Formats: sequence, C-alpha cells, structure tokens
Amino acid sequence: MSLCTTYLSIEALHHNFHAIETFTQKPICAVIKANAYGHGDIWVAKELEALGAYKFAVSSWYEARRLREGGITRPIILLVPASTRYMEELISNEIEMNCSSIEEIELIMQAARRIGKKARVHAKLNSTMHRLGAYKEEWLEMIARIEANNDYIELVGLASHSPGAPGERETDETWSEFLAETEAINAKRSEGQKLERHWQNSAGLMGMSDADFVRVGLALLLQAELLPVLTCTAPLMLQKRIKKGEAVGYGSTWVAEEDCTIGVVAAGYADGIPRQASGKLKLWIGDKPYPQVGSICMDMMMINLGDDSYERETEVLIFGDRPHQLKDIADAASTIPYELLCAMSRRVQRVPQEA
Repeated sequence: MSLCTTYLSIEALHHNFHAIETFTQKPICAVIKANAYGHGDIWVAKELEALGAYKFAVSSWYEARRLREGGITRPIILLVPASTRYMEELISNEIEMNCSSIEEIELIMQAARRIGKKARVHAKLNSTMHRLGAYKEEWLEMIARIEANNDYIELVGLASHSPGAPGERETDETWSEFLAETEAINAKRSEGQKLERHWQNSAGLMGMSDADFVRVGLALLLQAELLPVLTCTAPLMLQKRIKKGEAVGYGSTWVAEEDCTIGVVAAGYADGIPRQASGKLKLWIGDKPYPQVGSICMDMMMINLGDDSYERETEVLIFGDRPHQLKDIADAASTIPYELLCAMSRRVQRVPQEA
C-alpha cells in the first residue's frame, strides 16, 4: 500500500449531486467509469444510489460487474460497444448497452437468443465527434430491426454525445435534428412506451435541456463551479541539507543555487503524479507552497524547503482543496485533469470522509 492518500469528501459529493439536480431539473445518470475517475467506484456509486441517482454508466463489463457485485441495483448503461465475449454476461446482469451499428444489434440478438433473455439497448446517433454512433440512415434501420425483433431485444433509449461545452464545433441545428427525429419516433409510441433521450455530458450541461436525463461524470467530482471531492496528500519522509551547487534526483536535472533543505515526499509516478511535470509543481505544507525539484521518481519526489524544517511524516498537499491546483498539475504535464485522476493507481489509499 502506498503512503500516498486521497481523502474523499462525502459532503462535497452530496453538494455537487444536489447542485446539478437543481440546475438541470433532470434525473442524473452518474458516469463512474475508470474507477469513478480515480475516486473509487463502489463507495461513489453507493453514495449516489442513496441520493437517488437514476442510472449509472460505465465503459466495460468489468466495471459493470464490480457495481453489481458491490450491491448496486439501479440500471447500468455500458457506454462503449459491447465485446461479443461478454454480451451474454451483460444481458444476464441486465446491463443496458449503447449500440452504434446494425452489426452490434445483430450480435446482441444472437447472444440474447442463446441464453433466452431479452437484451436492453440504446440506439446511438453519430454527432460531430464522429466517434461512436451510427449515421442517420443506419440509426433508423437499427431502430427498425430492434422493434421487429422485440422477443430478444428491447429499445429503451435514444442517445448521442455532446463533444464539449456549447460552441465547441456544435450547433443548435445538430440537436434540433436529433430532437425532431426522436420526437417523431416517440410520437408513434404510447405514453408508457416513450424512449428516453440522452446526450448531455458534464461539459454539455449548459447546452440544450430537452434530454430526459443527463449523463454526468466529472462534474459530480471535480468541476470549477462545484466542490472538489478528492484531496491528495503524502507524508514528508526525510529532510536533508544540501550545499549550493549540489544536484537532486535522477539525471541531476536540478542544481541548488544556495544551501537549502530538501524534503522527500512519499508519492511518485507509480501513484499517478506525472513525471512530465517534474520541476513545474508546487506542493503545500499548511499555507506555504514549496517548489518540487528534480525528476519525479516512481515512489517519491523532492521539494525545496529552503531553510524550513518539519516533523517527520508531516502531511504534504499535492492537490485538492486549493483552486485550480489539479489543473495546474495537468497543465504542467500537458494533459487534462481527467487523465490525472484516472491515472491514480490502485495502491493509492482512498479514504471517504464525512464533513
């Protein structure tokens, strides 16, 4: 077990859920793929299920199985194309599948016939992302085939995906067409058989609001206008004086300009701290920032304490409760906060905390 620890604020998670629910006035599908963006999938899912999360969304059968084995009973959507190896397990465990092609629909129906249980699917329409989703003609054919074979497959939703915040290569016309098509499909259905429409992600929450539920991941856990759920710390394990002109770390990439104290912090790239950010970070002890110096190592990194000294195992804040600190680390590593959170390894201790 690593000495690097993340403290997870239950209060912040609750606050963010209720804030998004109030703002959108829509049911929330909580996206907790990639171990809930590094926060810990089971505890996050249990908290959100208790708060009234409408559905959950994941990106693999492994993630879906963990939730079911962890006691989660709400509907779960697999956001990515299902592997044929796991289709039977997905159907047996009532995992809804987001489908992007006729081929996928046919494979799912074959799996459903083999086990004698109906599959539940969402038909996904391509957006300007050009990633998943079928083009309009194939999408309409997918819907027709599902409805013609409803002994083995049930259409429960119509989906697409916003590529980002409003204005990012997206137009109102794109969603107007999606809405028009889905309204036409639902117009042929009785009130209790209407299909749910969903496309809004965290970045698209400020966009059009005609979705029947919103898919929210990072906004629940880390959004500028909301509260960060996760705080990452590590202990200061060793301090040593070095002289002007002496180097620190692999490759001697940092040389002291004056006599100073070097502190060794027990967190490194094996914990998810990006090596690319070496020499560009500031870590905090109390209210005081200290520059990280030298190359970030696998299990530790060094900070320049100047002439300060602390007790052994004093807590060092890597990121969390200071504005934009995680983004600063991401910028230093030429990446995004999503990647940093997902990169936190399983060996990092995750400790949920009440207020």
